[in-house]
Amino acid sequence: MVDIKTILLIPEKTDIEFEDVFATWTGRGEEIRRLGKYVSHSQLIALRAYLTLFWTLYK
Repeated sequence: MVDIKTILLIPEKTDIEFEDVFATWTGRGEEIRRLGKYVSHSQLIALRAYLTLFWTLYK
C-alpha cells in the first residue's frame, strides 16, 4: 500500500483564520504550501505531477 502525503494549499495572503488553520495543520506534522497570486510555472508543474500520480494510483 502506498502512503499518501496530503499537502494543504492556502493563499499566500494571510488572515487570522488562515493562520489558525496553518498552526493546527503544521502542529499535526502536516505540510502546507502557500500559493501566491501569481503561481510560478515550476509550482504548477510539480502540482500537476503530484495530482497525476495520485489519480493514476487511486482511480
